[in-house]
Amino acid sequence: MTTYMVTRHGSNAANQSMIDRMILGLYEATSKDKVCTAASKEHTVYSNQFLRATPKSRISQQDWEEAQEIDARDNQLVSGVCQLCGKSLGKIRQIETLSAICDTCGG
Repeated sequence: MTTYMVTRHGSNAANQSMIDRMILGLYEATSKDKVCTAASKEHTVYSNQFLRATPKSRISQQDWEEAQEIDARDNQLVSGVCQLCGKSLGKIRQIETLSAICDTCGG
């Protein structure tokens, strides 16, 4: 499982007027396709827009913090906990299972 930040690209007066890129939140899944499918069920995407899933390892610290704030505001978070060592994995939205990959033990 990988943690992804989902962004919606493309300005549209209905949902992000004069904004070309908007962070929608954090998701955890086994592939970008699954993440974008889940996000498209939660967020409107018009014909001139598209979703992009970026792995956590490629996200700037500023974008990561903003994505966490958005998730906290939306109150759609779960606490991730490693099933092997018990380490807290932070607050993320998970779409497949309640387990996540741990940086400490790889569990």
